[in-house]
Amino acid sequence: MNRLKTKLQQALKNIGEKGPDLSSIPQLDTNSKGLDINDKNPPVVLDEGGRPRQNDKKVDENSNNSIMPKFQFYSKLPQPDEVMLIKMREVAREMHLMKMSQNLLSHDELTELYRTFERYTSPPFGEEGDEKFMGFRNYKKMVAELNVKCQELLNPQGELAFVKLLTDEDPYRRVSITVLFNYVMRKVWLRQTRISLSMFDDTGEGFIREPEN
Repeated sequence: MNRLKTKLQQALKNIGEKGPDLSSIPQLDTNSKGLDINDKNPPVVLDEGGRPRQNDKKVDENSNNSIMPKFQFYSKLPQPDEVMLIKMREVAREMHLMKMSQNLLSHDELTELYRTFERYTSPPFGEEGDEKFMGFRNYKKMVAELNVKCQELLNPQGELAFVKLLTDEDPYRRVSITVLFNYVMRKVWLRQTRISLSMFDDTGEGFIREPEN
């Protein structure tokens, strides 16, 4: 312990006489521009791969372009000599229209849907031949019983469709099953019209033009 204390005192004495050795400390260039905390363009810190770090304020624009994913929102129509691309586009369009046609309700399915409406009418009931109404509770039960294609016509706006069809004519806050069935029919007709118009869209761009003379 005494020996270590003696060495420490001797080292401090030598430093006091000669001064600290500053030769190993790099000297600052007084001619160069130093770091300024108010500098708006601080130096960019690079990572191990030589790329700017993402958390720095200043990032290379080319580095951002290489990191961000590229999305393609529009694809050009195939050229007349690209036969394979033209065929693939036609097949994809036919499959899409076929899928849309399969989701349409047939005449038998519409008839069965109206009979389901009649089974879920809510009291009080009128005389024979009077208009029938459906309450909200029976409406929810009826929607749960329908198949997927019928539910798509009433959901996910099932409750909203019921509220939209309410009128002040019924004091019990019910919806006429005739009005509800007409609502479904209008949506079916709209889909049929879209499919029919899509038949004239040869290129599949989503719109049609009047042919030029």
